[in-house]
Amino acid sequence: FLALANFMPKDRLLAIFGANMLADETQRDGFAELCGLREFKPFECVGEIEESALLLLNLAEQPEWRNEHLVQQLVPDLTNHYPNSRTDYAELFTLKDAETLPTLYRELLRA
Repeated sequence: FLALANFMPKDRLLAIFGANMLADETQRDGFAELCGLREFKPFECVGEIEESALLLLNLAEQPEWRNEHLVQQLVPDLTNHYPNSRTDYAELFTLKDAETLPTLYRELLRA
């Protein structure tokens, strides 16, 4: 939910999930864990702590997400850990060494 919220319209994401996880207080600990605000981070397959934290910080910049309960609850703690979050977010999603990819995939990524 966190990753997709950064890349698709809110109404589409809510239709897919059937709920707004960022408005659900019962999801607070899970998002806090994903973003490194708790000692344990579950689900290694969903992204690194820094990626999750930067995704949440980016949502705080988006008008359709910034007022969601968990965004407002968690972002203040994350801001201290990621003072350059805008730059870090941009760097996170910059294509770096694509030369090892097959040409077709490299061209698709760049497009």
